[in-house]
Amino acid sequence: MTSERTQQLGKLGEHGFRGLCIKAGITVIDSKEEDVMGWDFLVELPIENIQGQPRDLAPSPIKCLVQVKATDLEKKQRSIEVSSLEKLVKAQMPAFYCFVHFDGQNAPQSAYLVHVGNEITQKTLKRIRELDNKGESARLNKHKISITYDEANIIDLNRDDDLKRAIHKYIPKTLESYLQAKSEYQQKIGFENGCGDLNITLEGEDEIKKLINLSLGISDEVTVKNGKYFHKRFDLVSLQPMFEVSEAKLTLKPTPRAVSIRFRYHEFDEGIQFDALLYATPIKLYAEEIYPRFRIKNDFLEIVSKVEVSRDKKIETKVKIYFEYLEGEVDFNLLKKYFSVANFFDERKDSSTLEIQFEEYEDVISIPFTGITDSFNDHSFLHDTIGKFFFICREFGLQTLKKTVSIDSLFNANQTVCLLYRILNTNPKDLAFSFELLSGKANIEKYDCKVRFFSFKIGQSTLILYLAFVGSIVRLESQKYQLFVDRIIYGSPIICRTDEFSQQLAEQKSEEFIQYLESEDMGLFPFFVSQTLL
Repeated sequence: MTSERTQQLGKLGEHGFRGLCIKAGITVIDSKEEDVMGWDFLVELPIENIQGQPRDLAPSPIKCLVQVKATDLEKKQRSIEVSSLEKLVKAQMPAFYCFVHFDGQNAPQSAYLVHVGNEITQKTLKRIRELDNKGESARLNKHKISITYDEANIIDLNRDDDLKRAIHKYIPKTLESYLQAKSEYQQKIGFENGCGDLNITLEGEDEIKKLINLSLGISDEVTVKNGKYFHKRFDLVSLQPMFEVSEAKLTLKPTPRAVSIRFRYHEFDEGIQFDALLYATPIKLYAEEIYPRFRIKNDFLEIVSKVEVSRDKKIETKVKIYFEYLEGEVDFNLLKKYFSVANFFDERKDSSTLEIQFEEYEDVISIPFTGITDSFNDHSFLHDTIGKFFFICREFGLQTLKKTVSIDSLFNANQTVCLLYRILNTNPKDLAFSFELLSGKANIEKYDCKVRFFSFKIGQSTLILYLAFVGSIVRLESQKYQLFVDRIIYGSPIICRTDEFSQQLAEQKSEEFIQYLESEDMGLFPFFVSQTLL
């Protein structure tokens, strides 16, 4: 192709593109600095009128940059200077290439609109980083990137508004939303595997352990020396450091991943499963010492895995389990899970398998573990107490009771809850009270009902339950008797905040219950007897 034809094609291409804009009703402005701005035309689409919407609410008109390339060749491919692509990629506007084919004629035979979108952006920015590392950043115009297109990019020259349709294909909503998406993509592309490498010097084994713990979110900071930070993008590390320090305090904010973990005793064991967060250290070590490799944490459990390199160079993974003491008010379901895990480890201290399931993968990682730490305070017996408390709530219709509790309050209520559970979960006819008169004489045979109340604090609530044990009395000897229970009558429970509880309220409810029993002609035990549940 002669230089004369090349110059002619350039003018024909620009003229042909202006014609497409005029037919589509698009405003077009020429670049005043030819081959310098990186674009030939600034085009502005007309404001779209939306039916039923006032004109003043219409979004800003879509504006974009277009570089026109004219050719007589049939192939749908063009090599573009990296410097030109850089300007369009980084422009705060949508950008396009319009390839106009003349096929040896003086009028356009076909035209193609190529969007400078994510794919071209990724190629361009990566190529710029590669050239920068080769010392070629000042010669981007000497390097090219191949751009291809096909029938999906074609503009129908027989349709007046097809250029407008083609632009709207890539900018379907507002200009503002497009530019936001473009900016967000450029900020994250190439940083999938990190944004830099930090080279530091650590003095002593303790500092190395602190650094690993820092990356796992266990410690807050570590002192480092001779720090050099090298920027990284597309896994390409810059040749020169972005900054250097002789000594500094290093802090990190590790980002955990959501995982599901399960402990199994053997492959046929259902085990116990719960959700947690996984912290994995990105730091590479080449020392034959014991260092944490990953950390799993949730509201009540912490798991720290360590890699041990033995004398024979064999690498072994060991896992330690740490239970955190739950302070303050916590949800019952969380506490149940806490104790169920504690029971699992208490029964299987020697060995088990930790399975880690990532949300985005189906594969499961299996790791052996060595057991729990000796410092764990075993309150696993309270696991049964929680279940018994739920049973009591169901029996008295107290499902709406706020189910939060502290371990301390549960521990204090344990004996009362277990006794009441035993009574409610036993056939009444299997219950008996043994009692004796403490003073005086009484015609005890005339009584057939014993009222007893149970009071305990669960979390921020105080719960008082009234029970009447109805049955028959048998004299054993002298002042000793037994009440054999036939049935149990429940009184109305008292539920209130602990700080709102009053003895007057308790006495009022007790008196109402006693009056009800007396109205049913039941003889109540006198209060000068002591009794024991058999």
